[in-house]
Amino acid sequence: MSTLDIFVEKGRKEGELGKSRTAAENLIKLSLLLQLLKSRLIMWLRFAGNCPFRSSG
Repeated sequence: MSTLDIFVEKGRKEGELGKSRTAAENLIKLSLLLQLLKSRLIMWLRFAGNCPFRSSG
């Protein structure tokens, strides 16, 4: 295997890792956004008085 082949293979592997990392980061951001939206929706429903999740206290 030539030096060029080694560098090409290394670049390909790093590119795949970069794509995986980007996908994982996007999933984490989406999860955080969904948690924020859920909490805001529950707060809004509690304020409106129509929330089935409303605490009894």
